[in-house]
Amino acid sequence: MSIDDRNSAKHPDAAPDAGAEPPETLKDPVRRRSWLLSKALDSRPLDQALELARRAEMFVSGAHPEADSESFPKSADPSREQRTAAESPDTRPRTQKRIGLALSSDQRERLLERLATGGKKAQLAIEFGLSRQQVQGVRMGSAREIARRRDQQRLTSSIQAQ
Repeated sequence: MSIDDRNSAKHPDAAPDAGAEPPETLKDPVRRRSWLLSKALDSRPLDQALELARRAEMFVSGAHPEADSESFPKSADPSREQRTAAESPDTRPRTQKRIGLALSSDQRERLLERLATGGKKAQLAIEFGLSRQQVQGVRMGSAREIARRRDQQRLTSSIQAQ
């Protein structure tokens, strides 16, 4: 047994000789991508490993970086496409601090009251000069308060009915 045979027996993931057939792992695209990802995960965190494996797959398959391959879709996060795999988390741009809604406390109380009574997002967005997403954010962020107000309204209406 030659030294090369012993090395390939010890390291099944080793690159094949130039004249030899590629291993089965590299022939099947799904298995190849899985193997590339597992190798990238050995040295990188998940987000960087995904990008590194994607680039390696494009290199191995000969795909152009801008090609939209259905067999190996790009990241769902478009901002991730702009970052490089070598970029560390410390060098990434920080997100800007969010600015609170431009609602006075009185307007916020009215908005919560309207949400508690079943107001629709689109109507409330127009009324309070917000986007539907902002109204939904208030709804989600104040869910307990809105539920408490609904319970209080039901209790008040049941007492008045008696």
